[in-house]
Amino acid sequence: MTRRASSSAGHPEISRRQFVGLLTGGVLALGGGRALGATPYRVARIDSSDPYTGTAGALEASGEFPDVAGRIVIVKPNLLAARPAETGVTTHPEVVRAAVDRALAGGASQIRIVEGGTAGAKFEPCGYGFFASYDPRVALVDLSTEPVTFTPVPPGSAPSGTSGAPSAYRGIYLPNVVTEPGAVFISIGKLKTHVECMATLSLKNLFGVPPIGPYLDLARENFRPRFGLHDRSVGQAVADIARARPIDYAIVDGVWGLEGNGPVDLFGGIPVQANVVVAGRNPLAVDLVCLDVMGIARESVQHLEYAYLQGLGPFDLSQIEVVGDPVSVRPFLQPVIPSKVWPPKIAPLQFSPPRGEKASVLCRVVEDAQVQVQVLRTSDQKPSQTLVRTLQPWADLPAGSFMLQWDGRDDAGLIAPPTLYGVRVQARRLSSDNFVASGINWVVTTA
Repeated sequence: MTRRASSSAGHPEISRRQFVGLLTGGVLALGGGRALGATPYRVARIDSSDPYTGTAGALEASGEFPDVAGRIVIVKPNLLAARPAETGVTTHPEVVRAAVDRALAGGASQIRIVEGGTAGAKFEPCGYGFFASYDPRVALVDLSTEPVTFTPVPPGSAPSGTSGAPSAYRGIYLPNVVTEPGAVFISIGKLKTHVECMATLSLKNLFGVPPIGPYLDLARENFRPRFGLHDRSVGQAVADIARARPIDYAIVDGVWGLEGNGPVDLFGGIPVQANVVVAGRNPLAVDLVCLDVMGIARESVQHLEYAYLQGLGPFDLSQIEVVGDPVSVRPFLQPVIPSKVWPPKIAPLQFSPPRGEKASVLCRVVEDAQVQVQVLRTSDQKPSQTLVRTLQPWADLPAGSFMLQWDGRDDAGLIAPPTLYGVRVQARRLSSDNFVASGINWVVTTA
């Protein structure tokens, strides 16, 4: 792949002092100030083969790096596996170093680089060990050892002209270090594809924040440690986490990206030297610009659609001011992901089975698929879900909509206790598929 040379490449050893000087002198400034009437979201896209200077340029070009003076800064890279950044799997430590230096220059009181994992954070094998003695204000924090708190998911705000989208969770467990009041949260994701949700960027990077324990399915521990989140609905859960712990600034490392069967090269993902860093204040806007770089359609990444429907950012590129460099990367090889499905529409949202009332469940799948519809009794504070009724067993169904009814009874024919229930639609391509798409909505039964 041929790329034009970046003016910022070739200086991997730029110091913090030099970086601060560049910021002060405006040498990295690109695109100037925002004009009156500009689009409401601004995203910087910088062409560079050097992760540090590319990131420094993106932070300056965006013009919207948060005010961190006297504040704690939480930095969340994507360290999914013990793999170097050049594999396209993990966030380059020099991208993180540039963000850390910008926060130090801005007077941050503390900077915590956070990550978790089933066997602890993979800081050392991913090249992050030097941060342990970098600056007294900087610390590496293993989220798997941190105490957690049940955190409410605030309601979304449906954009005008839409009916919004239901949440998968009303509350979710998050590490205390991440939810500390007044802290600035920076997500530094990776430009890569994903076999379950098409792309992993700044918003999907949040999936590594909740603790593993409450969401662990022991039967699938080695497959997906946070299987509970996946099983409820990946796309809806991503939007829920983003509301429970909003991202204050987003960066995506695309100096080396990953295409094909990501998010790890061990699945068959292929490294791509994309030489791009993308940054901005709104994570959804940043991720949409990343999709444009990757040649991936917005509607192929359902968690971004949920983020829009929950009021977290723009609908498409027409609402985004992209500044910095023109970037030309060949379209990424896309994985085959599960068949897309939406949460069902339920009417009424509350009904009385003892009085003979029923709820209508309207389901929609986007393409021909194997589909299953279940009623679940769930708990968020003790994360679990129990099957109550199978409304539609796995069956091959054509693309489109179909209607079911629930009379409030379980599979044994007994009236289920009055409470809140989730109605989950799942879709897959083949019965042997490990990855299944899910969408969930809620209904209340009364006595």
